[in-house]
Amino acid sequence: MFSYLMRKIIEGLGNTQNCVLPYHNDMLNLARSKGAGLFPDRLIFKGDVREKIITVSENVIHEIARISELPEEYLKHYFRISTICFEVPLDKPVVYNSDGNKSTDSNVVFIADKLLDSTELHEKYTPSITNLDWKKAIDKLNGKLFYREAFSGKDNSFKFPSIPEISTDDFRKRDKTTYYRIVNEILNRAPNPGESEEENEDKNQKDFLNRLKTEKAFIPLKLRPYHKYIAVVQADGDNIGNTVRKIGKDPETVKQFSSALFEFDLRAVELIKEFGGKAVYIGGDDLLFFAPVAVAIVNSNNENTPKSITYLNTVFSLLRKLDKAFKEKVIESPVLKHLYDKGGELEGNIPSMSYGISITYS
Repeated sequence: MFSYLMRKIIEGLGNTQNCVLPYHNDMLNLARSKGAGLFPDRLIFKGDVREKIITVSENVIHEIARISELPEEYLKHYFRISTICFEVPLDKPVVYNSDGNKSTDSNVVFIADKLLDSTELHEKYTPSITNLDWKKAIDKLNGKLFYREAFSGKDNSFKFPSIPEISTDDFRKRDKTTYYRIVNEILNRAPNPGESEEENEDKNQKDFLNRLKTEKAFIPLKLRPYHKYIAVVQADGDNIGNTVRKIGKDPETVKQFSSALFEFDLRAVELIKEFGGKAVYIGGDDLLFFAPVAVAIVNSNNENTPKSITYLNTVFSLLRKLDKAFKEKVIESPVLKHLYDKGGELEGNIPSMSYGISITYS
């Protein structure tokens, strides 16, 4: 939702070339149909667009209210969209920090972050309204807005895959037709009379796994313990803040760095999808996605030999690929790599990625 809000604000501002963070020369087109949020919750933009952002924000919130059927007045207070306009003279830059003291820092990103940090500390009045059905509202937004935005070519009946589907993705890769037939027959079964939604879900998941175990179309795959678990991965960049602070005096270099991060995000979405995971939010150096704990790789190259499991790919192999992509897209970027060389502006501040993984019984 927040990624959607930011993208609509950027669209409404029109000239993406004036974006400093996030930035990519074709980010609005490239972000479509990737199945994940790709925009961060902060925007640094060259120019005084305070009035325009108010108008654009009101239009976006009106659309969210119309589709979700939540009160528009409530949403106007619920979403906090703050705008600050400041000048950085090139000769003797003087700005005021959030504590009121003068600063002669000409680092645009550093100043913007400091000022935006201060606005987040301001309390905002939100009217108290009871009996809001957020689950129903989010379901409407997903079905009528977010899924269509995130997955082009899909109709409104598209559903984000369930946890058992993500954890058993190697079965889907083996025989998609059989797999989706079983999903529809078993996982999507309606509750029996007198059966609660939770009871129905629990029964359907057990029946689903048992069916995968006995279906001949999936041979030589076998249901293994790892199919009953799912990995939830959160990733964050290291030294990103230091990097941006060091290059922040030159907005063009910041744009190049932001563009490299966006290229990494696009590649990350592809790698997660190839592995069998589902990205939720991939913005800048922040990643959040669901993934199978492991996937079996079936040797099917030679039709004259029996199909067999050749090896297992684990979620850690996916993280290695993400690390490699980060190195290729960011650190070895043709327009950035000189910054990391000896004597370069970012020597000793090479960014990297850290990952937190929760492996949970599905």
